[in-house]
Amino acid sequence: ALISLLLSYPKRIGGSLVILAVWTIGLGAVVAQLMQLMPSQSIGSYGPMLAQFCIILALVAIQFIASRRAPLARAALGWFGLSILLGTSVFVFTIAVPAMLGVEPQTRQAHAFGIILIIYCGIAIAVARYRLFDLGIWSFRLTSYLLGGMLLIALDAVLIYGIAIERIPAFGLALLAVAMLYLPLRNFLGNMLARRTGVDPLRVREVVDIALTPNVTLRQEKWRGLLDSAFAPLSIDLAAPTDRARLVDGGQKMLVPFTKGTPAMCLHYAHGGRKLFLQTDADRVQQLVELMDHALASRDAQEHGARQERTRMARDLHDNIGAQLLRTLHSRDPERKDAIISETLTDLRDIINNAQGTGLVLSEVLADLRFETDERLAAIDMELRWDMEIDETQAVDARLAHTLRSIIREAASNTIRHARARYFAVRMRVAAGELHVHISDDGVGVSDHVGSHDGGLVNMAARAEGHGGALTISSDSGTHVFARLPLETPSP
Repeated sequence: ALISLLLSYPKRIGGSLVILAVWTIGLGAVVAQLMQLMPSQSIGSYGPMLAQFCIILALVAIQFIASRRAPLARAALGWFGLSILLGTSVFVFTIAVPAMLGVEPQTRQAHAFGIILIIYCGIAIAVARYRLFDLGIWSFRLTSYLLGGMLLIALDAVLIYGIAIERIPAFGLALLAVAMLYLPLRNFLGNMLARRTGVDPLRVREVVDIALTPNVTLRQEKWRGLLDSAFAPLSIDLAAPTDRARLVDGGQKMLVPFTKGTPAMCLHYAHGGRKLFLQTDADRVQQLVELMDHALASRDAQEHGARQERTRMARDLHDNIGAQLLRTLHSRDPERKDAIISETLTDLRDIINNAQGTGLVLSEVLADLRFETDERLAAIDMELRWDMEIDETQAVDARLAHTLRSIIREAASNTIRHARARYFAVRMRVAAGELHVHISDDGVGVSDHVGSHDGGLVNMAARAEGHGGALTISSDSGTHVFARLPLETPSP
């Protein structure tokens, strides 16, 4: 029956006459045994079994070659063919061969027949097609263990019956030979197979290069080329979106999830149609997709950071450099103009470098800022009212000092240019770990001279929020700016 099955499935390699001949020869062997026409009882009973095992082994090899371009059939053969060989070889080599050689079998027939149940389990699983295409490394492991056991038994038999060594020393020598020679070879081959299941480090570099490709069309072409080089499918088509890599049609197809910038794809027939896609292939694709998503997210984060830095520099140029240039225009002293220009260049270097130093004394920072603001207001005969309730030794970092300078400079610039005010007032105090700033004037009010989307006002609010604080503006009897800034610099 097993020979007839292998003659018909997965590829039909024998016609009806061949199958009829198999059954005829099998029945003839049974009749010859019953009529005692065989040379001996052991040959009559076990000879046909050994011959059938050899034929089955040959048919499995022939079917494996015949189905090399039918991956689904090859996977089915790999499963139940392995089950047949495993189930029959144990009985043949532990019962039939020793009996034919006139040696006492090493196990009972009842135990050996129990192993034959593996055949039926394998065929049942093959029929149900449960994970039929996921045989992979397990086929190699089971086959290698089977070959190792057969090699151990064969060496033990040669040492006992061929060289006439006692059983215990013979078994020890056979075990040592298998452990020293066969197992290292098996481990080497196993590592080569297992290596295919992980992500090649070179693929990691390719994924990063693809993620950094700015052109979307070129990025999709490179991603398609990566999948083609990794799995060599017969074709790659666009597919409906899916969130995870998965196998379709018994492993004949594999769905690849979409990423940012690359659509979902369907790969047909791995390795030029010679193999099915395995679950390990789906796992590899999922790793590549997750790596691609991570690389794209990292690239987007880097670009976002670059945009934020450009925005920061634009705000600083508008607030600080603009205020300093306006201060220079109102100065009539050439030497003072030179000094202001020198300070402006220093501010410009700070903007570019975005110094993050610590240890600045807040009172010194405010003293310089008060002097600068008073000078700007005095040029247009405007009064400065400055009130501080702070610790003289309070230390701050360069980021807070830069934010505070920008807000006060921009507020002073707006008052000078638009408010037509008589005074400009700044009041500061420290409470609950925050610096509270109230800037006001008695001018026309913000709604009367600037729009709600004025660049300077937006910059002041954005700068305060970027430092982890808040800023509000009102126009009740002039302009009022309320800012709240943490003394401790928040994490970026």
